[in-house]
Amino acid sequence: MTTDSLKKRYLAKLSANLVGLAISVVTQAIIPRGLGPKAYGDFHFLSNFFNKVAGFLDMGTSIGFYTKLSQHQRDFGLVSFYLRFAGFLSLFVFVFVGGAQATGAYVTLWPDGSYPKLLDKLAKTQLLIIDDWLRNPLSETQTRDLLEIIDDRYNRRSTILATQIPVSDWQERRANLTLSDALMDRIVHNSYRLELKGESMRKRKSCLTQTSHKEV
Repeated sequence: MTTDSLKKRYLAKLSANLVGLAISVVTQAIIPRGLGPKAYGDFHFLSNFFNKVAGFLDMGTSIGFYTKLSQHQRDFGLVSFYLRFAGFLSLFVFVFVGGAQATGAYVTLWPDGSYPKLLDKLAKTQLLIIDDWLRNPLSETQTRDLLEIIDDRYNRRSTILATQIPVSDWQERRANLTLSDALMDRIVHNSYRLELKGESMRKRKSCLTQTSHKEV
């Protein structure tokens, strides 16, 4: 009886593996050709990402389910429990993806192709002008991206930083000091500094701020 049960379980497992192998071969033959190298790389990354998430949440539950089911083949309560658990995993992934899209965290979590292209475009622009430099403090991610852009442009292309923030105040507006020091080293020590004085040009050119204007 035990030998017959083991034989059935082995044949079932072998059949499942053969079906999975056939699906994998067809998938690997069709998807890369249909998506192209770049899109397939993103697809492969996302597939691995969600497989890791599902594997973490599973915590061996699937193995325990199949083991118990092989011992109690007519226990439909196990099937019902695992279906609910699989539904929970699907719901979690759906909420996770929706939340990442809504908050913009997907840019950090997984690639969509547009952000790296933007960084590459900024790095290759002949003259890059960054207005309101450090008006808001930089996050660690922003500092890392700027360091990548400035490093690619260093001694190759020109960059203009326009800001009202004094250089002495730049230190407190940076998150990661190690990355920030590397960024500032490429900016401060290889640049011309022009400090403008006087009133705002908007104020000087506006007719509303002239002394001859009548008050209402």
